[in-house]
Amino acid sequence: RYSRLWQVLLVLGVTVAYAVLCGREPSVLRAAAMAALLVAGRYGGRPRDLPTAMALVAAALVLATPAELCSAGFQLTFAAAIGAVTAVRLFEQLVSWPQSQSSHGGLGVLGEPVSLKRARAAGLWLLRVAAWAGVATVGAWVMTAPILVAHFGGVALAAGVANVFVVPAAELILVSGLLGVGLALVHPLIAAPALWVCRGLLVACVAVNGVCARLPLSYLEGLRMSPLMIVGWYTALVAFYLLFRFGDRQQKLLSGLGALAALLLLLVVAPTPARGRYPTVTWLDVGEGLCTVIEAPGGHFAVYDAGSLDPELSGTRAERSVLMPYLRARGCRSLDALILSHPDADHCNAAVGLVRANFVRGLAIAPPVGGVQMPQIYLRLLSAAESAGVPIWIAQQGAQLRLGEVLLRFLHPPLEPVQSSALENDNCLVASVEAWGQRVLLTGDLEQAGQAELLGRLGPAALRAGAMQVPHHGRRSARWWPFCGAVSPAVGVVSCGPWYGGGQPDGGFAQDLRRTGAEVLATWQVGAVTVTLSPGGLSWKHFLPVGVRPWLP
Repeated sequence: RYSRLWQVLLVLGVTVAYAVLCGREPSVLRAAAMAALLVAGRYGGRPRDLPTAMALVAAALVLATPAELCSAGFQLTFAAAIGAVTAVRLFEQLVSWPQSQSSHGGLGVLGEPVSLKRARAAGLWLLRVAAWAGVATVGAWVMTAPILVAHFGGVALAAGVANVFVVPAAELILVSGLLGVGLALVHPLIAAPALWVCRGLLVACVAVNGVCARLPLSYLEGLRMSPLMIVGWYTALVAFYLLFRFGDRQQKLLSGLGALAALLLLLVVAPTPARGRYPTVTWLDVGEGLCTVIEAPGGHFAVYDAGSLDPELSGTRAERSVLMPYLRARGCRSLDALILSHPDADHCNAAVGLVRANFVRGLAIAPPVGGVQMPQIYLRLLSAAESAGVPIWIAQQGAQLRLGEVLLRFLHPPLEPVQSSALENDNCLVASVEAWGQRVLLTGDLEQAGQAELLGRLGPAALRAGAMQVPHHGRRSARWWPFCGAVSPAVGVVSCGPWYGGGQPDGGFAQDLRRTGAEVLATWQVGAVTVTLSPGGLSWKHFLPVGVRPWLP
């Protein structure tokens, strides 16, 4: 029993190390916790029960972080696990595999050479693993398709083809990688063969994914499923499961083919997103940064700043995980304009990928300020725009940009730069989004000196807006009561994480805004915030209910 205890402790140690190395993603926590439960249950003599383990882990994660229940990662990892496990179990009931060992001491006929028997057994094992991978992928796909459409507006049809190779290869990658890491602790040369195998498999997986991504209909995007269609999807799955579980062999086969055809038909006829009748301005939750999407009827899109310094979303992660999924879900094929208020990384480091992917038709930037050194990420972005042939134009006071029925009016910087201790911030692009007699003010990182110059030049009437992006993430250096009083917004949106640069967003700033009658919404508390401009006035909504993250300031 003591030897089994040491084995359990060793497996648990490896599981914890795996979770620490991979990070606190829901899929990692789910896999690590389930492995720990199953290993502990086996040590205690309990039978293996995957559904119970999944239920316990899901309950624990929700109790620890209730907001996880709304996250795409949480929903996808448990839906995929349930679909994969259920599909493999049903497949094993339908298919009878030859026994790996016969009464003659091996697979095959009497008198067959042992080497041939072993080769036949190895081939059968590979076939079985490939079949499991394909079936598990189909099961995971049918369970996660509505969730993918709801969150990202698309599904990958070629995933099943790729996973026939990638899933078995992933097991070998994990084993060879862990073996290489262990051997490297002894001497790097000893670890080289295992790590080269790991690298070769990784390269092969990337190549297979690349080939599958180029297949026709490899990815369906711009989809939308109504709540009724989602309910119908899962109802069909439950009906298929019950019929398959309790029917005879022919009924199982016919029900499987019928359910799969019905689900594919339901997905194919899913309509593209019904774009709103009126323009919207959406601040996405990118943590420590700013990313604002302007959408106008007729398929017109613009992005005002795209960057994040959040540890989990910095650089291209914000683009891949937040911005691009949102744009695809809205049916955006390209941006009419990418507007960068100033060169700070938390406003531009998620934009490089957009430019390189030829997703941007025009780039608007603030005029350079003498004596200010440009960050490398900003220089790379400008270089990428030049290489991609994206037109670059310098916008400042008086410039305008038309997006269908939306007018973007640039109010700042002035023709003569504002002189202050924060040159970049006080000379950033300030834009007014105008439609149907309504106005939304985008202020970038404008601080007190820039606010004073803007207010003195244009006057309160030109700045009054129904909604305002709170300047410089609500920091104390941007708090100036005359500017808040002049704008007098009905809603002020603070885009930042719970702690910005080691300090909290200034509480006095929020008080100043509330004095004007504004509702103050912070993306780190309520998620993405969308403001709609319509003839009847402004309306707004946010992704998370207030109080989901009560521990934040």
